[in-house]
Amino acid sequence: YRTDSWDFKCNAGDVEIGTSRSEARRLAKKSIDDGTALEKFKEIITAQGGNCNIVDNTNLLPGFKETIEVLADKEGYITGIDTEQIGVSALLLGAGRETLLSVIDPGVGITVLKKLGDTVACGEPLVQLKVNEKKKTDEVSSRIKTAYQISDEKHELPNLIKAKKQTGDTAWHYYSGTAS
Repeated sequence: YRTDSWDFKCNAGDVEIGTSRSEARRLAKKSIDDGTALEKFKEIITAQGGNCNIVDNTNLLPGFKETIEVLADKEGYITGIDTEQIGVSALLLGAGRETLLSVIDPGVGITVLKKLGDTVACGEPLVQLKVNEKKKTDEVSSRIKTAYQISDEKHELPNLIKAKKQTGDTAWHYYSGTAS
């Protein structure tokens, strides 16, 4: 179970494409393999005022000064992650705005290393914080440790997509009971 898995992308894609799951997989894979998806990604970046050259030259991306690992306090299985707290943590690092006047630091962020269902050893990194200043890293580390639920027992993982519904031209996906 990984939210970044090929299956998730294809399962979500078959509703948008409006065809069978196998056809959606074939079309998605084809667009990745032939470069169509990458070109569309560049178009989206340009349309939003960004520099599409970052796709081919990641050295153009904003940088960060330091990587800080947030370590697990115990061993076990990742049975839950409060993703809202991960998002708030990114905001506190400067990746988002706390107020309307806050300045976003495009170089900072969080790399999630341990995901739902993974095993983790005590002292193993859960996430990496990419930071330019350390002023809120203690608070962020604490939030992230609290956001991770680590159990001694492996739990059955929930389905990511609970249901799909098509109403006219609108496709709905129900993730963990929420419509999107």
